[in-house]
Amino acid sequence: MNTLWVRTLNEREGRALRGARILLIGAAYKKNVDDMRESPALRIIKLLEGRGAQVDYHDPFVLELRRSREYPHLAGRRSVPWDPALFATYDAAMIVTDHDGIDYPALLSACRLVVDTRNACRRAGTAGDNLVLA
Repeated sequence: MNTLWVRTLNEREGRALRGARILLIGAAYKKNVDDMRESPALRIIKLLEGRGAQVDYHDPFVLELRRSREYPHLAGRRSVPWDPALFATYDAAMIVTDHDGIDYPALLSACRLVVDTRNACRRAGTAGDNLVLA
C-alpha cells in the first residue's frame, strides 16, 4: 500500500484511512475491457477495507463484480454511477484502471483528493493540487 497518498489523505484532509470513504475508478484488469480476472482493484479493495476504509468503485465496463476464487466476498458489488456530485462525498478517489471514456478533468474537479496510479490525468491534460501520482 503506497503510504504517500495515505499520508496525503491524513495531512491534507485531516482524515485517517480508517473510516475514510474511498472511490476506485476502474475494476477491470486493463483499460476498455470488462474482464476483471487478476485485476489489481480487487486486491486494493481488500487492502483498503482491511485498514478500515469503506470502498466503492466506478467502472463503465464492470457493472458488477463477479465471484472470484481469491475474493469471493466481493461478488455482487455494483459500480456506482458516474456522478461528480456523488464523487465529491468521498474522501479520496484512486484511478486503478484508466478507461478511455472517463472524464478525468471532471473527476479531478469533483474530488478532494485523486490518487492516479495510471498517469491518466496528465494524459488527459489535467492537473491540480489535489492530484497525487502513485
